[in-house]
Amino acid sequence: MLLTRRALVACAALVSVLAVTLSPAVSYGIRSGTAVLAVVVLLRIGQAPGRTSRVLLAAALLVGIVSGVLATAHLVLTGHPSPPGGAADWVYLCYGPLAAAGLLALPRHPTEAPWRLMALTDAVIAVTALGFVLSGLMLDMARTSGATLVARAAALGYPLGSVFVLAVLVAVLPRAQEDLRPFLRAAGTGLALLTLSDVGYAVATLDGWYAPTSWPAVASQAGLVLVALAPLQGRRAAHLVEREPEAPSLLEMAAPLLTLVPSSLYVVIMLARGEPLSRVQMALVTITAAAVVARGLLTGADQRHNMARLKKREGEALGAARRDPLTGLGNRTALYEELAALLERTTGAGVALALLDLDDFKDINDTQGHATGDAVLTEVAARLRQAAPPGAVVARLGGDEFAVCVPTTHGPTPLGEALLGAFRSPVQVGIRAFTVTASIGVVMADADGADAALALSHVDLAMYEAKSGKEPQRSSVVVLKGREREQAAGRVQLRDDLSRPDLSQFHLVYEPLVDLRHGRVVGAEALLRWEHPELGSIGPTQFIALAEQVGAIAELGEFALRTAARDLAGWLREAEQLGAPIEVASVGVNLSPRQLGLPHFPELVRSVLEEHGLEPHRLVLEITEEALLDDWETAVNVVQGLRALGVAIAVDDFGTGYSSLRYLRRFDVSTVKVDREFTQAVVDEPRTRSLVASVMDMVHSLDLYSVAEGIETLDQLLVMRALGCHFAQGYLFDKPMLGDAFGALLVGRHRYPLGAHPQEAAQALPVPREEVRPATAVSPRKTG
Repeated sequence: MLLTRRALVACAALVSVLAVTLSPAVSYGIRSGTAVLAVVVLLRIGQAPGRTSRVLLAAALLVGIVSGVLATAHLVLTGHPSPPGGAADWVYLCYGPLAAAGLLALPRHPTEAPWRLMALTDAVIAVTALGFVLSGLMLDMARTSGATLVARAAALGYPLGSVFVLAVLVAVLPRAQEDLRPFLRAAGTGLALLTLSDVGYAVATLDGWYAPTSWPAVASQAGLVLVALAPLQGRRAAHLVEREPEAPSLLEMAAPLLTLVPSSLYVVIMLARGEPLSRVQMALVTITAAAVVARGLLTGADQRHNMARLKKREGEALGAARRDPLTGLGNRTALYEELAALLERTTGAGVALALLDLDDFKDINDTQGHATGDAVLTEVAARLRQAAPPGAVVARLGGDEFAVCVPTTHGPTPLGEALLGAFRSPVQVGIRAFTVTASIGVVMADADGADAALALSHVDLAMYEAKSGKEPQRSSVVVLKGREREQAAGRVQLRDDLSRPDLSQFHLVYEPLVDLRHGRVVGAEALLRWEHPELGSIGPTQFIALAEQVGAIAELGEFALRTAARDLAGWLREAEQLGAPIEVASVGVNLSPRQLGLPHFPELVRSVLEEHGLEPHRLVLEITEEALLDDWETAVNVVQGLRALGVAIAVDDFGTGYSSLRYLRRFDVSTVKVDREFTQAVVDEPRTRSLVASVMDMVHSLDLYSVAEGIETLDQLLVMRALGCHFAQGYLFDKPMLGDAFGALLVGRHRYPLGAHPQEAAQALPVPREEVRPATAVSPRKTG
């Protein structure tokens, strides 16, 4: 549709240009009508120029209309074109000043006064330089045609007026707003055609061959069409962001001086012929020279203004690059520079550095919107400014993270305590009050040899420690010093490594599960170990909680499940090959709360069992009571799905949770594992022994299996066996061992002597073996 409209406009414009050649009356009528159309478009439709500019440009076009009307009236009444120097010519001479004023009034960014003067000076140079050439040519023509002085002046005024307007437009274009430039380019093309038309008109008038249907009239109509359509090219977009105009290029600044080239050549030709300059030409040369000098002075002033503006913009950009736009605080760059400067100039003391991270701030953004979140951040920034000691640097590092540093001789603790005060009262946003807490890490950067980057890394460790061990709904401060900082760095390294775990560094060890009726090994609990390439062997107590925090526990849990299933299937095949298949053998794998929250987890277990050809009852999935608290309903559905597969479910660490009986009622468990806290106290504490006896009675009545964890002494073994416990595991039998060592026990149907009496069992039981080799010497095993 837009293409069709443009085609229609182009066709109409072409027709109007061609129609000018039909007759004088048609020519004057079409050109006057086009000028009227241009006025209407400029005032009612076109939105490019500002109001003042539109009025002045419209007045210039109206002058052209009046001139055309007068010329048409003379033609109609007398049958002859209007003579040179008539009323139509003198009215038309007002067009140049009005059009130039309209262009100078175009809206643009505020600039110094020299800019407008430069535009006028450029126009004067162009007019006088070209006027020098035209006056010489027209004087020669006037002598041969016998034209009067008035006629010559009127003829010369047409092209010079158009040149003046065109020169002003060229000077305005580089400094105009971006949305006005299409308008100015289209108008400039039209003005160039009008200038050509006016030169042709002046020459034709003095030479006596001008006709309203000649080529100057055609060029005039084409120029008027472009001028009429120009306002439509600059329709202002509502979303346009006005920008600071760039300084004109060297070519743009030199463009007005190009008009001196033809005048200089003309002077050379006149001097070569020995022709003297007329008074008019001398006056034009003087004016041109003065204008060139004035332009040089104005150019210098404009350049100084541009340099000052550039420095101001650079200063503003530099300030913006170091400032947080929301809170007005310094940003990360500013903090780094200020901290480095403080460490460099502080002597005899150090710099306390604090890093703050708002707790659960994402919840405010998600539930209340980002506008409310921004208001909270702004208020927190204001409170930190107020709470920080005098001379402190407060910065927002991004998101909900802030930092404060200050020179001090009192250590880091006072800074942390002062910043806690910013979070003692709720943050009020409108009618809502938000309880905002923060995790604050504080370190002391010594002035001697301290490094800003190192200090920031240390304070990040402190903040992480504060966030890891904090209580809900309470702000916390952690001050790290010396050895604590090194330990925290190790934990952070583990956290970072676990965020992208390399499974080749992990392996399983197996703690034997012993049948307390005859001492035979009937299974094992699979335990995950991490052989870190830099930190050595790492136990689960050091990395399981970190893995849950960074979201890697599900991946590690799946690795443990697949590895345990693969190993058990291998041991069973080995026993069959030896002709002694194992009827009772299982492996227990611990499940994390995150795995229990995955609805598709039963399907994963099914695929693992099918992959290794394992019977479901040989897999025991161990679930802690605390893990079931996270998402009760999902956990119920997942456990039911696992039991439907035939997988055994064991409640690990039984007795340490919040509602053990509730779990036994709702979950179809097969095994209860009594926590080591009870088994290790069962000998010396009668009350504990009574509790364990009650648990055993309950287990027997529910037809469940029981496992005693953490058996370390013969007395513990004998008591648990006497209470009716079915199975046991612990260091009394063996420490967790590598898969090959445990496979040998299982396939070899190893029995641990139990003994009927403490004295007899003490002599029969072997000394608990150490692991096959030290953990630090174990090479990562292939787990695929």
